[in-house]
Amino acid sequence: MEYINDKYKDDINIPKDWTEGEIRKFLQAADFDFEDAIAQIKERLNMHIPTYPFDNIIEILSSGFVYMHGLDNNYRPIIVCSLSRFMEYIDQYELDYFICAINVFSNYLLKHLFIPGQVENWIIITDLNGVSLWKPPTKMISIFNFLQKRNGIPCTVAEL
Repeated sequence: MEYINDKYKDDINIPKDWTEGEIRKFLQAADFDFEDAIAQIKERLNMHIPTYPFDNIIEILSSGFVYMHGLDNNYRPIIVCSLSRFMEYIDQYELDYFICAINVFSNYLLKHLFIPGQVENWIIITDLNGVSLWKPPTKMISIFNFLQKRNGIPCTVAEL
C-alpha cells in the first residue's frame, strides 16, 4: 500500500479505511499490473453507488437464484448459481438488482466465513438446467463476469 501511495499519490487518494487486503484484490484482479489496478481503483472510487430496495434484494436471494451449499473438504464455501431460477425472475427485475443481490450475498460470506488477511477462494457451481449452453442469455454472462471479478459494481441496500 505504501508503494501505491508513494508512486501514485497525485493520481489517487485511497480511503484510509481500506485494508491492504482490499488493495491486493485489485492487484490480483489486474494480474499485478499496477497501472491497470490503479485504473480499477479510480473507477471504483469515482463510481456512483446505487441503492436498491431491501425487499427486492431479499426476494431475489430467497428465490434460490444463488445460495451456499456448504463447505468442501478444504473449507471453501460452495456457491450454487441456479440459472433456471434466474430466468424465472429476469423479467421481473433489472440485471443490476441481481448483481446487487450477489454483492450482498458475497459480502456476507466474506464477512462471516473468511479469515481476514488470508487469500481465500470459493467454489461456484452453475446449475444450467433449462438453459442452453450454446446460446446463453447475455444477462447471464454479465452475472458470470461479476462473479469472476468481484471488485466490480458496489451497491447498498436501503431498509424500509
